[in-house]
Formats: sequence, structure tokens, C-alpha cells
Amino acid sequence: MGNSGSKGKKKDKKKGSSDDGCIGNRRVRTIILSILLAVFFVFAAPYAQGSEEIFRDLADAGILGEAACLLLTLQTDGCEEWANAWAFVFAGAMICIVGAIAAVLLFLIPNCDDKLGRVKEVKIYIVI
Repeated sequence: MGNSGSKGKKKDKKKGSSDDGCIGNRRVRTIILSILLAVFFVFAAPYAQGSEEIFRDLADAGILGEAACLLLTLQTDGCEEWANAWAFVFAGAMICIVGAIAAVLLFLIPNCDDKLGRVKEVKIYIVI
């Protein structure tokens, strides 16, 4: 039924090998992508923080701030919701930066290379 043509062939697996069949080494690719992700969010975070401050200032400015907010957002709800949304985006950027740096650090440690991404080895202890 399902002939794959590879039934009799054995693959040589070396201990500590991280070759997944793609071009390049998985470890190097992960480090480069994590650094690029962290750099992107480092440069995007000030925009989110600045937008949040602008909407907070407009929300506190009174009737002129509400008029400016109406022109910017085309909504009559006010700027407080927009400020909260940009604060949420900024918090997400910080979490992504920390996660990308942690991924780079864990991939630089040789013993952690094969343990990343395995859920079966993670033990969670809940303290009541």
C-alpha cells in the first residue's frame, strides 16, 4: 500500500547530532532567528511605548484630547482603550525579547541542545 522505498535502509544517527534534513545546522538557524526576532522587537518596542504614551496624554487632555482622539481613531469611545491596547502590545514585545534571549542562551549551552522542545521531559510542580 504505502511504499516509501526506505524500508531496508538504516540511517546512521550520531549522538548529539542535530541535523533535521534542512540546509544548515538547526542550532545555528535557531540562534540566528532568535537574534533577529529580539532585534526586531527591540526596535519595535519604542514605537509601541510611544503610541501608548500619546494615547494616555490624549485621554488626560480633556475635551481637546477627546477631539484629537476622535480624529486619530475615528471612534467616540475615547483614547483610554487605545492606550491599553498599545500597553498590551508593548508587554508582548518585552515577553518576546526575553524569550528570544533565553532561546539563544539555552542553545549556547551544549547540554541543552537536544532537550529544547521536548514536553515529556519537563516536570511541573504545583505547590498548593
